[in-house]
Amino acid sequence: MLEAIAAADLLVICPGSLFTGIVPVLLHAGVASACAESRARCVYVCNLMTQPGQTDGFTAAQHVAVLERYLGAAGPMSSSSTPAPYPPRCSIFTPATALSPVVNDLAGDAVWAADVAAWPAAEALQAYARPAGKGMHVGLHLIRHDPHKLAAQLEALLPACGGRR
Repeated sequence: MLEAIAAADLLVICPGSLFTGIVPVLLHAGVASACAESRARCVYVCNLMTQPGQTDGFTAAQHVAVLERYLGAAGPMSSSSTPAPYPPRCSIFTPATALSPVVNDLAGDAVWAADVAAWPAAEALQAYARPAGKGMHVGLHLIRHDPHKLAAQLEALLPACGGRR
């Protein structure tokens, strides 16, 4: 993995559970320093929705601040960031869940915002239910990234990387 980071033109920190999915990978021996030493452009794809009990009330800037705490100079705002703001219509899903949209409070040249949300059919929503522990609500991950839209946005960044940042 460290060799792949060193050889990369684009480092993408994908959406996922911030404290239980992304940060543990960054804590693995050598990952943060490999990212810091890499000349690759670093892009963070922010979650569209908060996660109950983990990122309640977090904005995009708060997500980035956590990553920068672990990545230091290699943090996503040091080069480029791709927070994917929620499209306004997702607010129709939030009253029935403990989730809320991640507010995009980032600004500047390092921010690339695009509509990369997937819009599932109503019958597919129940499949998004995740089991939860004792005393926790079942988390419905209703708003997700569309892998094809997201891939297109990331591919659009590649020519700008010019092989390196």
